[in-house]
Amino acid sequence: MSVAGSSSVEGATGEAKSQNNFEDGSSSEHSGKKSLLNSVFGVLFTLSKEKDEKHIVMHWVILKVALDFWQLFTTVVKPGYNWQINMNSTTWGWINLPNFAFVSGLGYNTFVALIYIMVGLLSFNLVLCVYVAYAFQKNQFDIIWPIQTLRVFSSVFFQSFDVTSINMLQLGFDCRFSGSEGDSPYHLDSFPAYKCYTLPQVIHTTSSALALIVFMVLASLLNMAEVEVNPFGRRPAALGHSNPEVIGFLVKAVLTTIDAFIGYNDVVAVIYVVLSLYHFYVYFRWSPHFVEWMNHLKVAVAGTILFISVLCVVMRFADTKSSDEDRQSFYRSITYIMYAGIVPSAVLSYYVSYLRLFYFKRRIIKAFGNVAPDIPLRDIYNFKSPQDVEIAARLGRVWTGPKCDQLDKEAVELAGNIVKAGLACFPNNAYATTLYANYLMEACGLFQAGRRQLEVAEKQHPSMMVKFMLFVREQEATQRAAGGSAGLGGGQLDLVSYVEYHRKHRLVIHAHKDTLIATSQFWQLLQGSAVSFSAVSRALERIDGSVRQAELMYRSVLEQYSTNIKLLRLYAKFLETVRNNPRAADYYYAEADKLEEIHGRENAEDAGIMALFGQESGGMADGAALIRSAMESSTIAVVANAYGVIQMVNRYGNQLLGYKKGELEGKTLGVLMPQPYSSKHAGYLKKYIARNDDKINTLNSLVTALTKEGYGMSVTLGIAKVSGIGEDSVFMGLLEPQKVKAGVALLWSTTGGYISSMDASFSATFGYHPYELMGVKLSEILSPAPIITNYHARENRKWTNTAFNQHMNQYGNGSNLGQ
Repeated sequence: MSVAGSSSVEGATGEAKSQNNFEDGSSSEHSGKKSLLNSVFGVLFTLSKEKDEKHIVMHWVILKVALDFWQLFTTVVKPGYNWQINMNSTTWGWINLPNFAFVSGLGYNTFVALIYIMVGLLSFNLVLCVYVAYAFQKNQFDIIWPIQTLRVFSSVFFQSFDVTSINMLQLGFDCRFSGSEGDSPYHLDSFPAYKCYTLPQVIHTTSSALALIVFMVLASLLNMAEVEVNPFGRRPAALGHSNPEVIGFLVKAVLTTIDAFIGYNDVVAVIYVVLSLYHFYVYFRWSPHFVEWMNHLKVAVAGTILFISVLCVVMRFADTKSSDEDRQSFYRSITYIMYAGIVPSAVLSYYVSYLRLFYFKRRIIKAFGNVAPDIPLRDIYNFKSPQDVEIAARLGRVWTGPKCDQLDKEAVELAGNIVKAGLACFPNNAYATTLYANYLMEACGLFQAGRRQLEVAEKQHPSMMVKFMLFVREQEATQRAAGGSAGLGGGQLDLVSYVEYHRKHRLVIHAHKDTLIATSQFWQLLQGSAVSFSAVSRALERIDGSVRQAELMYRSVLEQYSTNIKLLRLYAKFLETVRNNPRAADYYYAEADKLEEIHGRENAEDAGIMALFGQESGGMADGAALIRSAMESSTIAVVANAYGVIQMVNRYGNQLLGYKKGELEGKTLGVLMPQPYSSKHAGYLKKYIARNDDKINTLNSLVTALTKEGYGMSVTLGIAKVSGIGEDSVFMGLLEPQKVKAGVALLWSTTGGYISSMDASFSATFGYHPYELMGVKLSEILSPAPIITNYHARENRKWTNTAFNQHMNQYGNGSNLGQ
């Protein structure tokens, strides 16, 4: 890589963009909407999906559930609902912190300051969200701290203390809009002397309301983005479907803000019961979490809040005709029952949730255990919704092995049958199609089939959640490619690592460019008519400083990315052209060449094999082992997919066919065949796939292969199907070159008598390039006045028609590769 020219430097800073985008809309309006949606999804992906599972400790997940209960508990247990609690005690003051009841004692100005601090924090993070969205659009991240700041803010305010944040924002418009028992409406609840519709309070009220709306929208999107695309992901908080989590958050938001709009406690108490019951139903019915006990904990929290809400209604509608002493005694009894019933209600709710999933899975296992071959998939079990299919497919999440890190094959097979049956029940549902795609990619390693299913899902009017799942798949492919380009073994980089790598790469380029600019300015100075010694000294100091800075930058970056071939070559160029140290430059050039050779021969081939067979997801080990052995053999080995697209060629094949490493990958098999078989080969494959036949007709056949220069080569061809079914089939062809007798030149023709190719000996003998005779009638060569009239032909009159025909008969007419 040269850095002498500005175009080269700019090229070095270019960042690879994903080539796996799905089909764009036909209109510019649709394209603009999709671009905006991808920007929003980019922010959500940054905040929610890129979490290192190794750093998610179990007790932090349990702590978050406990925080949810604490915040909801203080929401339904408030003054004015007859709870016999000393609201002025220090203990209750700490328990009631999420409601910010202490604000009224701090004064109105402090109250306003707290509101605008929260509004300012939210606005600042909204600006950061816009920056991240813009960076995603441009595919260029210059700084990391906005991403890290957003992650901290979202974890604290949007996820852990969501109810507390809503309470803080709703203080500004808690104005008793419908009136309150014994109080005037439209006055601040914390500061009754201030009216909400007079200046300046109306400004504070409006700001709080707008900030709360923005907060609820962002929090809803973040909860939606917790959905996990990998059905075997082990992140405790991961969701198989996130709609229940979004609904749960909105229910909590209404629970928190309802008494700001309705000032009648009896009505609010009834609404509490209704909302708590719906909250309980959502988690009990849909069980969104992959990890089963997380669902039970969420149901336990919802069940406990429902129990407290029911007791609240009982107190509010107690016999009002009783004496004050009797009512107070009754309220104390209900309060004691509430305290005593928290743990039993939580345990009972947990157990009810456990029984529900237990018997549901039991019915699924029974239905899919003994299925007759003639029963249609959709008739095996009557799924009520695609979400039920996802819940049932969790039966495949069974790990075995000493470290419990290997999926049980029988369980995975059962999950596959469940997902297929679900797709049969909901063939036009985008979520069901996405479930099937994720299963194909993660469990079977059939990535091409999975991507095709994702394309189908995109056309089935997907919901916001499904659109986000499609976006996540795109980003995972992009980051996996970025991991390979960074010289980190082809592993998947998270966004922060991706940004850090490209930031350091740009710093290196900038430092290198500074040395070139300083050197250029020095020579321009010397070309002037009047040159002062001081100016030359300053120019030399600039060169020396920029070189030292670039040297330090290179060494620092290479310590972290020591196997990055691009950086090694760039540093070698720096040593050669700037430091004038060719010996050191040769060392780094050699290191880069060595790494490229190793990666090309081993890592690239292994990565390609694993991509073909899904070794990371339990793919076909036999097929992978077969290809690995063929890649190292002295036989031409070509691996292609069901569409005839070459996936990889071994080193011996590239050398013999005249191609550079990787040059054939992505091309069709037709480039290795003479006409007319080259143009017909795609049709052969299509018919083979349509037959769904595992038998290969071409075994040890004598055929003709073409080199890059167009020369023919007589080879024995054997084809084996090594993986997949249907469109996901992977084939390997082994081509064994045939020895040609000394002094023999070969020419091939079709059965119709047209020349298809020639070998290098024929070309050297008669002086024609293969493309000059391709398609020419063979009879024209064998006629009394042949077209071969050049010097080489005249010097080789010993080649008679009879001898030529004998050689043609010996090696046969043309054939095709893979016919």
